[in-house]
Amino acid sequence: MSSTPLAWMTRWPVAYPRRRGPWTVTNGRRWGLLVPESGDVTTVDPSEDDALPGLSRALRDGKLVAYRAGRRAVVATPTRYVKVVRPSRLGVLAEIHDALGAAAHGFAVPGVTHAHADGRLELGVLTGPTLHQLIRADADVDLRTTGRLIAAFQAARVPQNLRPRLLDDPARWVKIVGRAEPAVEADVAAVAATLPVVEPRSAVVVHGDLHDKNVFVSPGRPGIIDLDGVGVGAPEDDIANLAAHLRLRAMQAGMAPAVGLRRARALRASYPTRPGRGPLDPNRIEAVERHTWFRLACLYRFRHASRHLTPELLRLAAGLEREHQRDLAATELARSDP
Repeated sequence: MSSTPLAWMTRWPVAYPRRRGPWTVTNGRRWGLLVPESGDVTTVDPSEDDALPGLSRALRDGKLVAYRAGRRAVVATPTRYVKVVRPSRLGVLAEIHDALGAAAHGFAVPGVTHAHADGRLELGVLTGPTLHQLIRADADVDLRTTGRLIAAFQAARVPQNLRPRLLDDPARWVKIVGRAEPAVEADVAAVAATLPVVEPRSAVVVHGDLHDKNVFVSPGRPGIIDLDGVGVGAPEDDIANLAAHLRLRAMQAGMAPAVGLRRARALRASYPTRPGRGPLDPNRIEAVERHTWFRLACLYRFRHASRHLTPELLRLAAGLEREHQRDLAATELARSDP
C-alpha cells in the first residue's frame, strides 16, 4: 500500500473524511471543502457557514481552533471556549454538560456559562496540561491519575436519554477510504473482515472518543472535555480507545514501539476495580483496540504527516501483533524445553 501523498495533500495536509458529502480540509490557516473522488478543493470562510449561524458571532471574540464544515466548531477566547453546533443540537449538548457537571466526583468537565439559541455553547476552561501536551514534551506521565479519572467519569450517574455508544462500523470506513482511493479499498476491506464482533453493552457512562487531547491532567482535579459523543457503553471501550492513542503518539514521534506499549499497559493497569463490577475484560479491550486501530488507519490515511503509518495501523487492526507475540512465546518455550 503506497504512502505517496495524494495531490491535494500538499496544499491541504489535514482532512476530516466522511461517508457522504465533501470533506473538511485545512492547512492550519485556511479551510476548504474537498470532493474526495476528484481531489477538487474549494476554499471556504467558516464565518459564512449557514448551518452554524452562531459561528460568525463567536469569531468576533476569539480564534477558530477546530472546524467541521456544517457540523461543529470550537472558538477559543481569552476566558472561555465557545463550542458552536447546529441549533437543533444545542439543547442535547448543554444537557450532557450540565448533567455530568452535577454528577462530577473526582473529575471535572467544562461548565456551561451560557447557551445561545444560534448554537453557541460557552464553556469554562479546565486547568492543567492535557495528557497530549505532557506526552509531546516527553514528560514523566503518571497514568495512575488518568486511570482513576476515567473510572470516576464512568461512575457518574447516567444522564437521562443517553443513547448507547456503538463502535464505528468498519464497512463505513471502507467506503470512506474508497471514495478517495478506490485502488486500496479492497485491501482495507480485507482487514475489516478480520475484526472481531464486539457486542454493545450499556453499563456505564462512556466518553465515546477518549484520546489524550481530551484528558486534562491537573494535580487538583483532572478533567475531560469534548463531550459530544458521550453515551452509555462498556468501561473497556474508553480504556481501549485511549490506550491505542497512547501507542499512536509514540509512533508519530518516532519512538520505539515499546514506549507506546508500556504506556498502554500502564493505563490499563491503572484503572481501579470497583466493588461489584469486577476487573476489566481483557478480551474486549483487545477487540476494541483492534477496531480503534482500524478506524485510525483509515482516518490517518488522509493526514499527510501520518499517512506512512497506515500499513502498521492496519497490521495492528488485523491482530498480527498478537500472533507475533504468541509465536515468540512458543519459540522461547521450545528453546527452554529440555
